Amino acid sequence: MPQTQHSYEAYAAVYDAVGQGDFGAQMAARTLAWVADGQRAPLHILDLACGTGAA
Repeated sequence: MPQTQHSYEAYAAVYDAVGQGDFGAQMAARTLAWVADGQRAPLHILDLACGTGAA
């Protein structure tokens, strides 16, 4: 396993334990609400996050 992959896998539990996953979920919900308020579908979606996939 490459060192980079090992580092990310080792940090995944810490990421969720310190609440970074919760923050991501809150930001996802707020972003979806913001898009819905605009009453039109976005033309592009850019994923800037790299979490554990919880959000």
